[in-house]
Parts: sequence; C-alpha cells; structure tokens
Amino acid sequence: MKSPLPHLTLSALLLALFFSGCVQKSTENTAQIPDLSIENEELQTTNQQLTKQLTDQKYRNTMLEKRLLKQHGEIDNLTQVNEQLVKEVVRNKAMVRHRTDKVETVRILAELETILRSLHGGGEKGQQIIDRIRQYIKQSKGELDKGNLGGANYLANKAQEQARSFQMELSSDTKGKKNKITGFVTPMQMTLLGSSNVRAKPSLQAKINYVLSQGNTVMATGYQGDWVRIRGKKQEDGWIHSTLLSGAWK
Repeated sequence: MKSPLPHLTLSALLLALFFSGCVQKSTENTAQIPDLSIENEELQTTNQQLTKQLTDQKYRNTMLEKRLLKQHGEIDNLTQVNEQLVKEVVRNKAMVRHRTDKVETVRILAELETILRSLHGGGEKGQQIIDRIRQYIKQSKGELDKGNLGGANYLANKAQEQARSFQMELSSDTKGKKNKITGFVTPMQMTLLGSSNVRAKPSLQAKINYVLSQGNTVMATGYQGDWVRIRGKKQEDGWIHSTLLSGAWK
C-alpha cells in the first residue's frame, strides 16, 4: 500500500501558494488606498480655492455694477440740472426783446439745419450730441413763435456751441486729408440755397466776414473738407459750408 504523504505535501503547497497570492493582492489594494485619499484631499483643496476665487469675483462685479449705477445717476442728475438752468435762462431772456436777436437767431438756425445734414459719426455718443442739437433748435423755434426773442437766441447759440464742439471732435479724428485745401482748376459758379454766413476760415468757430442772402451767386475756387472757398463779387474771399451751395464740386 502506497503512502499518502506525497499527495498531502502537494496539496499543502498549492494551498500555501493560493493564500500567498491573496495576501499580496490585499497588500497592494491596501497600499493604493492612501494614494487615493491624498488625491481626493488635493481635489477638495483646489475646489475650495476655485470657489473662493469665484466668490471674490462676484463681489468685485457687484461693486463695479454699483459704481456704474452711481455714475449713471450722477450724469442723469447733472443733465437734469443743466436742463433746468437752460429753462431758467430762457424764462429770464423772455423779459428782454431785441429785433437783432431775431435776425441773428434765424440765421444761426438756418446754418445749423444745413450743417446737421453733414454731421455724422461718433457712434452712440455722436448721435446723442446730434439729438441734443436738434432739441435746442426745436426749442429755439418754439420760443421764436412765442415772441421770446432773447430765449430763442440763447437756445440757438447753445445748439451752435454743441455743433462746434462736435465738429472739432470729428475733425480731430479726420486730420490730414480734410485739412488739405484743394483748389479748382477753373473757378465754379455756385448759387446760395439759403442765407449764409461767409466765414474767414472753414470752421463754425471762425469769424463771420459778412452774410449773403439766398439766390446770390459766388465763384468757388476750392474746398477743404465740407467747406467751399468762395470769391465774392465785391466783398473779400471767404468760406461757406457746402450744404448751402448748389452745384457738384467733389
């Protein structure tokens, strides 16, 4: 009869190998747990930092919005104060009546109406300025109809100041080409479409040399931007805005 010991020895060896493998896998899994725990802590720390940064950014945005609202409120208040001051001046001007105010006002309004057609650009801010000029013109005409010559003249001059300021702003953006005076090879005869100021230079801020009435003819000798240089029949040379003249010149 054969001895069973060799068979038992082989079985014991197999069992020992099996349990050894289980112990090794358990050890590996146990070693991985601390690594995952550290990675999780790092992720939590990063998440906390990002959450704090987001909270800080929201706070800064809120503060900026409050400042912006405050500035808009201050601008609105200043605009209202300015409008009240204008109304007060117009009421005070109603006490003074001068015929010269009416003549000057009508001339300013006619010039502004034509120049407004050539004013463009400046984006939203530019459109706001143009709307304000039109508002002053409308108010000035209203005061003329009421017989408030002083008030109408004041409003017309306010509109003219706005137009001058806007023209200067636009001209500063278009230096070079428009600053060059281009002369005509042959002088061109043109007719005035309305009463016009003949100015010493091509600018609304320039001195008015004299006034020509509608229907007069002049000889155009050149241009600069939207202004035409003219040669008077008896008076000195000067500049008239192109919208007040008939004839193709560009």
